[in-house]
Amino acid sequence: MSDQLNDIQFALDEFDRNRLPEFHRKLTGDAFRHAVQDHLAAEFIDGMGAAEVVVTEKLVIIRWTDSTSAKSITERGIGLLQEGDFEKGIATLRVAIQRDPADALALLNLAMALSDKGELDEAIQLLTRVVKDHPSHAHGWVALGVAYARQNNLPSAIKALKKAVEINPQDGHSHKNLGAILAQSGATAESIPHLRRATALLPNDPLVWLNLGLTLEDQGEMDEAD
Repeated sequence: MSDQLNDIQFALDEFDRNRLPEFHRKLTGDAFRHAVQDHLAAEFIDGMGAAEVVVTEKLVIIRWTDSTSAKSITERGIGLLQEGDFEKGIATLRVAIQRDPADALALLNLAMALSDKGELDEAIQLLTRVVKDHPSHAHGWVALGVAYARQNNLPSAIKALKKAVEINPQDGHSHKNLGAILAQSGATAESIPHLRRATALLPNDPLVWLNLGLTLEDQGEMDEAD
């Protein structure tokens, strides 16, 4: 199988200056273009085989060669997140989406990383795209529910997590999150069946047992709570 040359392009104006070191963010002209080129080269050249970054007055162009042993951009981005390198992982997944805006795996993982960082508006926007294009994507609904909960939008969080449970009743994380958020919203009686189900599906998760115990205590069921 021969190697394949790939490239993606986007407008220089679309580049987020916040990705640069603070002392480079106010640069203009050639100095700014060189800063963008150096930054992107450092991020991507080790993950795409034979790669080059070109920054013109209007465009950013990233070219690389896929070899039979090279990981996809999405796989590379997910791997970086798993290694704890959130900045590079997020940037790599953004490139994956620039290349393929319909890449649900890249969208999901980028959105979850942004949600973990507290960038909730963008995370919710991306997750809404995922579940709109893939209505049966249970993990997308769970992640959307968690992002809404972090935004303190509990009604939307509950709606998304109920959809996740409906799609996959055997997913313990869906029941765990739904039960916890129902309890947080004051619907403790409704939360208990989901927390009970979560303990059956995730028996080694101490947080599930803690949430169930606290919710039972709140309902006055002290013996079982203990």
